[in-house]
Amino acid sequence: PLRHGFARMGHTRGGDEAVGSGKHGAALRTSDPAGLRAYLSAYAALAPKWWGIALKPRERHADFRRFSGKQSVRDKFVGKLRNEVNDVIRKDLNLPGSVAVEVAY
Repeated sequence: PLRHGFARMGHTRGGDEAVGSGKHGAALRTSDPAGLRAYLSAYAALAPKWWGIALKPRERHADFRRFSGKQSVRDKFVGKLRNEVNDVIRKDLNLPGSVAVEVAY
């Protein structure tokens, strides 16, 4: 949940470069100890409020809906792939219908 939370909550507006700004959201990409220290101090100030919001039922349900949606898209893709491969085996290759194709994912 840390990837999107800080920026979505609007805590980083006003020039706070340590947490949540930039294209990586709340991700920290630095090898500089000073940058790490700045990130940790900004996180410590925002963490209690952020976790209070992140653990609300609305946020948990949204995460579950995203997971379910991704799973549904993946299942549809694999199902279509399996059907197309079975059609090719039966029609184009003239193999017996008893040949089964299993797609593992």
